[in-house]
Amino acid sequence: MERNREYMFTLHYFEHSPRVTLLQILLKDEYPLRIDGIFGPKTLAALKAFQQSRGKFPSGNATPDTWNDLLLGTGLVVVSSVDMGDPTLEVDVQALKAAGDRPIELGGMCNGLDALIDAVRARAAGKSIAALRLDGHGNLGRWLTVSVGDVVDLTKSEYTLVAKEYYSYVDAEQFSTVAPLLGQLSHQFAGFGFAGPVVASVPEYLSPERNLREQFEPLVLPLASSLG
Repeated sequence: MERNREYMFTLHYFEHSPRVTLLQILLKDEYPLRIDGIFGPKTLAALKAFQQSRGKFPSGNATPDTWNDLLLGTGLVVVSSVDMGDPTLEVDVQALKAAGDRPIELGGMCNGLDALIDAVRARAAGKSIAALRLDGHGNLGRWLTVSVGDVVDLTKSEYTLVAKEYYSYVDAEQFSTVAPLLGQLSHQFAGFGFAGPVVASVPEYLSPERNLREQFEPLVLPLASSLG
């Protein structure tokens, strides 16, 4: 299945998500907006006005350049991490770099969450984290991988071994195990900061958007809560 690279950057009309909340918070100093996390007509109008005020074409699309302009001078940072346990995600790494990001690249290791936390601290470098974007695989909506790659097509014995690497992915059943480790980052997040997936591997009959919203929310919400 072709992964939708634009999903990393594009907000969808009437999308309800933490990243829309972040957009509204960044716009509210210049435009009167209700912070409700919904990308509706008023948020779209404010985004277009902001783009025009910065000499950019008012497309209403939250492009990487727009996000960079919004974050400029705020003391906030967006950190991205890519699970390079799957080498095919190099395409995502290049897309993020082309957008001006410096993604963390983890893969083929035990205790990927430990490495993630150290790398996130280094990337934050005294700034508050507005968003931690995790680009990995969803194991059909069950996991959020950090450093183990795509596990869907593994043999049963291989899958059993990888599943024991609790500190290399996040999943609802084992969340209580990794939550104390993730909590080490809590003081580095802005009060409205969040963590969540960029895209995920899904069955062909599901879109990435549907998978993220309907399958990942039960996993992402406690993750975001743990991170402050």
